[in-house]
Amino acid sequence: MRYSQILHRFRSNIYNVLYIFIIINVISHPKFCQAQYFVIKGNEAIYKNNSFKLQPTGFNDSEILVDPVTGKEIKKVFELSHPVKMNGEKIYNSAEVYSSKERKTIDHLLEEYIINSLCKESRLKGLKDGQINIDLNDLIIDKRGKIVYYDYFYAHFTGGDAFIQPLDLASYIDALLSNAPIVPSAKINDKNVVVRLNVSMSKYIFEVRSHIIKCIDKK
Repeated sequence: MRYSQILHRFRSNIYNVLYIFIIINVISHPKFCQAQYFVIKGNEAIYKNNSFKLQPTGFNDSEILVDPVTGKEIKKVFELSHPVKMNGEKIYNSAEVYSSKERKTIDHLLEEYIINSLCKESRLKGLKDGQINIDLNDLIIDKRGKIVYYDYFYAHFTGGDAFIQPLDLASYIDALLSNAPIVPSAKINDKNVVVRLNVSMSKYIFEVRSHIIKCIDKK
């Protein structure tokens, strides 16, 4: 839940510095793209009346920021964190509660839903030729199989007249995930549990050509 989680893919060259400058000027909250929907209080995130306890992942991240006044580079190191409990109950990783086949089926169902919806979104189809990157990860489902948490850090477009153009998709992403299909719930000792999925949009690029969007796996 730190700026580093937004910036860690954009390091080491002048274009990265330009991107960081843009981000610094638009961020006012650690979860900036979804800040209007999430409330962060210390190690707790509150979303739609549900409380999520945040805990360090054990991994650190770092980035180089540029002071817009002095031009000096500042290196900052942050500890990454993610939800481990929802309303006091443990959040299980999908590998702990689903078989490999079940995980693939669930991940494919939700990723296909998100990708198909994004490819049909008129605001995105209206962009000039270029590429869209969306950092959306850490989807969590409740005991019913409904998405109740996500990490959405940014969406940006490269191409056209601008090298980097931030896209305001926060409300769209929130509504999209709120209406996502219900997936099979998981059980531990015959009791339904909360689960973190492996669904991620960060591994894809959305290519815009002649107002048609195609999703491409980065692999």
